[in-house]
Amino acid sequence: MKKEHDIFGNTGLQFFGKISASLSHELKNALAVINENAGLLTDLVHMSEKGHPLDPARIKGVGSKVMEKVKHADSILKNMNAFAHSVDIPAAKTDIPETLALLLALTRRITSNRGIRVYLDKPASPLCVHTSAYGLLHLCWDCIESFMDWVGEEKEIGLIPEKTEQGSRIRFCKLDQMPSDPEILREQKELLGALHAEIVAETDKKEVILMLPLRLS
Repeated sequence: MKKEHDIFGNTGLQFFGKISASLSHELKNALAVINENAGLLTDLVHMSEKGHPLDPARIKGVGSKVMEKVKHADSILKNMNAFAHSVDIPAAKTDIPETLALLLALTRRITSNRGIRVYLDKPASPLCVHTSAYGLLHLCWDCIESFMDWVGEEKEIGLIPEKTEQGSRIRFCKLDQMPSDPEILREQKELLGALHAEIVAETDKKEVILMLPLRLS
């Protein structure tokens, strides 16, 4: 890929590291719960060997907790796998709503720790552009991370992907505390340039719009 399209520089690696660290923390928490309940099952067996009757309801409850956390861990690993493979191809056909859904799953722990809910208003049909999936994930996360300081009392950010004549756009909504003259992602000019993207503040509507071309040449 040409230098002007390079999205895997220092900031790209920092983004990869931040998301990977958050996901590994989630996975570690799930494994800790599984380990705790495995230890409880062992204790119940030892008690049974000493003559204490087994409580089927309690064993069933422990088993349910283990299955729940295994399912959660499997979901984390699937998301990690999808995230890792987003760097495989510099640019390809990318479904924007699906990419945004992956991003929200990857970053839910981070946003929840800030007390903010980020939701996606998915269109009824696929919305695809030819771009870098990894670059799009990175840029959209930088948007969310910056805009978390602008949320209103509801502590929400809405993501609305829409089709345009030139390609597509993503509206970041409910930014009630947006400054009247915001400086939007000035440090991300290289990433915006790499994706041939533009970003515009609609201060009257309290939203920011990310414009993406139909094809990344």
